[in-house]
Amino acid sequence: MRRHFFDRWADTTPFRVVLMFAALGVFPVLLVGVCTTVIGGARMFVGGSLPELEAAELAVALLSVGGALGFVGYCRARAGFMNPSRHNVTATLLLLTAGVLAALSVAGIITVAAIDDWLDISGIGPLLVLGALFVLANLLWAFAGIAWMQRLMERYAEKTGRAFDGLPVVLLFTAIALVIAATLKTVTL
Repeated sequence: MRRHFFDRWADTTPFRVVLMFAALGVFPVLLVGVCTTVIGGARMFVGGSLPELEAAELAVALLSVGGALGFVGYCRARAGFMNPSRHNVTATLLLLTAGVLAALSVAGIITVAAIDDWLDISGIGPLLVLGALFVLANLLWAFAGIAWMQRLMERYAEKTGRAFDGLPVVLLFTAIALVIAATLKTVTL
């Protein structure tokens, strides 16, 4: 069976080594974001009052949750690939999609902020280089997530003899994304 571009490249040893180093940059930031979201959410619900949240705070919370879901999806994909007996491909694809969208969003936000800072200071500082490395690390994780999506759909086709119908997954995730966008828009008004 013909393997897709992302799957072929992500299944190499050099890519796995680079992905491991990218994890050293992404996972600590993800851990801080998830801890901040959990602690802030617990304080918000224990306090009994809902404070006004700014768009940046909501974005950090959503991106942290998306990144955590993506990591869970990555772990599920690896486990499901090794032991496919009772693996729910749809759930794993949704989790991987959340992670890929979060990684691409973080990469986009950091890129826009870095370009904005670069235009302001007219020089390349150490923060710009660190930002570029962080963007690259997020793009590598997005690449790995896409590769796992392709690999799982191919494995499903091999196992069942029919192609995986990804349209319901796409429609469900689009509906979730629209609800999140509407909520963010309502909160920021």
